[in-house]
Amino acid sequence: MKRSWALAALALLGFGTACNEDEQILAMYGTPNVDYRVQGRVTDLEGNPIEGIEVRGKDGLKSVLSGADGSFDFRDNGQKDNLTLNFTDIDGPQNGSYKAREYRMGFTDEEFVPRDAASEDAGLFVKEHVNVSMTEEEQ
Repeated sequence: MKRSWALAALALLGFGTACNEDEQILAMYGTPNVDYRVQGRVTDLEGNPIEGIEVRGKDGLKSVLSGADGSFDFRDNGQKDNLTLNFTDIDGPQNGSYKAREYRMGFTDEEFVPRDAASEDAGLFVKEHVNVSMTEEEQ
């Protein structure tokens, strides 16, 4: 009888799911998050701006498109001091066809803006003037 009470207590506390290997816990209460803001420009190899390039975080949840001048302003959040962005031409041959590109960047202490110590968010990493060149697909 004592054992069943102990098992019931553990189940109420959530220990029954603590060892589930199928699920990945992305963040737990109290885990500090950081926000990212990356501003830049997408160009071809000759420096001409490319419009309509999708800029997506590696997790695939957030994305933006490059503007007519090739500029983009990507914002996301996470738990690390590095970020991987995927650049994909999604508009077809409208303005040329470009090979997808993965761009991994780290952040320096100078690019970190801390938040209030009482906040769960650790702060904001800002990287500006990120220039990404894309190679045109062969026809």
